[in-house]
Amino acid sequence: MPAVCRPALVHASCLEAAQEKADNSAAPRSDHQGHHAIPMTEPNQPHDALFKKTFSVVEHAAAELRAVLPAALAARVDFSTLTLCPGSYIDEVLSGSQSDLLFSAQISGKPAFIYVLFEHQSTPDKLMPLRLLSYVVRILVRHTEETGSVDALPLPVVIPVVLHHGESGWSVASRLEDLFDRQLIAEAGIEELIPRLSFVLDDLSSVTDEELERRALGLVPTLTLWALRDVRNPVRLAESLWRWVGAMAELGRAPNGREALWTIFRYIAVVADRSAATSFS
Repeated sequence: MPAVCRPALVHASCLEAAQEKADNSAAPRSDHQGHHAIPMTEPNQPHDALFKKTFSVVEHAAAELRAVLPAALAARVDFSTLTLCPGSYIDEVLSGSQSDLLFSAQISGKPAFIYVLFEHQSTPDKLMPLRLLSYVVRILVRHTEETGSVDALPLPVVIPVVLHHGESGWSVASRLEDLFDRQLIAEAGIEELIPRLSFVLDDLSSVTDEELERRALGLVPTLTLWALRDVRNPVRLAESLWRWVGAMAELGRAPNGREALWTIFRYIAVVADRSAATSFS
C-alpha cells in the first residue's frame, strides 16, 4: 500500500472533489455501471461533450490511461486514488478545438497529476508541445497558489496525455525541443538550457479495431473511442460498424446502457451530418 501523502501536497480542488464524491451518494445522471458522469450537453461542441461525458467517469479514464501510458509508468500509478479535478486549463480561443481533464493520483506513493488533453480538430496542432507546456505551468501555478509556496515543494509531477482523432494521424512534433532550430540548440552551451517536455500520445487514427478490443476498456469507453475515430469518415464508419454491433447490443441490455448508447448515436448523427454538409457546401 503506497504511503499516504500530506494533504497539503495534493491539489486542494481535487481533495474537495474527492470529498464531494464521498459525501454525495447520488448524482443527477450516471453511466450504465452507475458511475457519476458529466451530463451530455447540447451538440454545440459534440466532440467535447462526448469526451467529457465518457472520461470524466474515473473508471473509464483509468481504463484508457492503463492502456496508453508506458507500462512501467502505469504499473506505478495507484489507480484507486485517481480523482477528477474541476476546471480547465486550455486557452479560451482554443476551446472549440481542444478539451481537457485533470486527474490527481498517487504515483510511486507520491502525489502527481495526469493531464488529458483531447484535440478534436481534423489536423494536428504543430504547436502542441508549446501549448502543453503552458497548460502544465498553469496547473503547477494553481497548485502553488492553493497550497502555499512552502508546502508546494517538491512540485508534483504532471503527466501530459494527448488524445487525437484526426483522420490524417499525428504527423507533427511530440517533443518541445523539436520546435527549436536543431542546429542552434546543438551548439555548446545552448542545448542544456532549452526547456523540454514530451507527452503520451493516443493517436486513434492508427488504432485498429483489433487493437481497440485488446485494450479491454469496457463497453462505454471502447465505443466512445470507436465513434471518435471513425465519425469523420463515413466509409470507415460503415465498414467498422458491423464489428461493434455485438458490443452495442450488450450495452443496450446493461442497466442505463440505453442512455449511454443513445449518447454515442447522437454524437455520430450530429457530427456525420455536419461532415456531410461541409462536403457538399
